[in-house]
Amino acid sequence: LLLKSGNIDQIFIDKCTNNFQQYAQLLQSYPPEIVAERCGITIEQLETCAHYWQQSKHILSLWSMGLNQSSEGTAKVRSLINLHLMTGQIGKPGSGPFSLTGQPNAMGGREAGGLAHLLPGYRSVTNPQHRAEVEQFWGIPEGRISPNIGRTVWDMIIGLEQDQVQFLWIVATNPAVSMPDLKRTKAALLKSPFTVYQEAYYPTETAPYAHILLPATQWSEKTGVMTNSERRVTYCPGFDTPLGEARHDWEIFA
Repeated sequence: LLLKSGNIDQIFIDKCTNNFQQYAQLLQSYPPEIVAERCGITIEQLETCAHYWQQSKHILSLWSMGLNQSSEGTAKVRSLINLHLMTGQIGKPGSGPFSLTGQPNAMGGREAGGLAHLLPGYRSVTNPQHRAEVEQFWGIPEGRISPNIGRTVWDMIIGLEQDQVQFLWIVATNPAVSMPDLKRTKAALLKSPFTVYQEAYYPTETAPYAHILLPATQWSEKTGVMTNSERRVTYCPGFDTPLGEARHDWEIFA
């Protein structure tokens, strides 16, 4: 609706985005009638939302697990971010997509490169310049970092199903509960030739699928930093002593 009415920021689009024409062409396959039906709302409600969006000088979108954690969660979030991009409602005070993530320090994990396609500092694995920067900073030989994207969590499940993943190391998560297709996930976990489960809590639903259990420290026993959504980095000193054989995650990895 915003595209059809011309309520987009073409200057911002040309300066700050890529592939907008392809995206605009894709949108033609989703007229208001189809969108309203799939979303379970009326066309009038959809038009009202578009009207509020185009009339607002500043737009802040806040969302949490209801948008993120579903079988189409990535597509939903991309659609919302694209809406901000095509209208220029991003990167300025009072405007932008604001993800209220469901896990502590989810932002910090991304900043440290904790995703299959990322290096630290939001650098991309597929970008040769980014790889060179990280290799130089780490003091490792040029070309040491692979240009290939790693497996996502769901790619690992598929890999287990197809006997392509021979070793699985699960850290600080509970996939037997948190994955979207639990029946399929549990069946794949049973096929894993060797699984290490590194967790601060026991028992969990995932623990029975592991061949080795490694006790890790929990948040009160760790010292580190956390990044908030408003980009504040907070130092968080541990205030408790680890119990038994529990070790910090970095110590186990080392």
